[in-house]
Amino acid sequence: AIQNLAFKNNAAVVLINKEKDQLGMVHYRYQEYFNGKPVQYTMLIVHTLNNRVVSLNGEYYRGLTDPFQQNLNEKEALQKALNHTAASEYAWQDIQMESILKYIQNSATATYYPKGDLVYISKNNSLQTEDIRLAYRFNVYATAPMGRANIFVDASSGEILFTENL
Repeated sequence: AIQNLAFKNNAAVVLINKEKDQLGMVHYRYQEYFNGKPVQYTMLIVHTLNNRVVSLNGEYYRGLTDPFQQNLNEKEALQKALNHTAASEYAWQDIQMESILKYIQNSATATYYPKGDLVYISKNNSLQTEDIRLAYRFNVYATAPMGRANIFVDASSGEILFTENL
């Protein structure tokens, strides 16, 4: 079923989860990728019973093309995200919070310091193909004022495309 959706250019879907329910149905969850990067908030779910497709539902983009430029590096994009947040203190600046995170994750390198991941997302999460942009996604955890959000920064212009409060 998923092969019949005719993804074009550099678009594809990747299986991220498979689960069987109490009725014996198997549900396959796929994430859309473009140019090897995830397309934010896309998901296709194929529902099967006895190895036959019963239904398919979800969100994905058709006809993605590649006019996307990456003019900003991760450091420049992070500065845009932090300016947008306008907090006076962040979780990675709190030694105690960082220590607890390292302990919980059993990792000396664990940190709240935001790392930028390149993803595709539609401006203001419109879910319209014409609004798709290449963006850096940062998980920014502020402690003053308290707040945590995924902030999406256009990798070309530096514009804040969307903020997802966590």
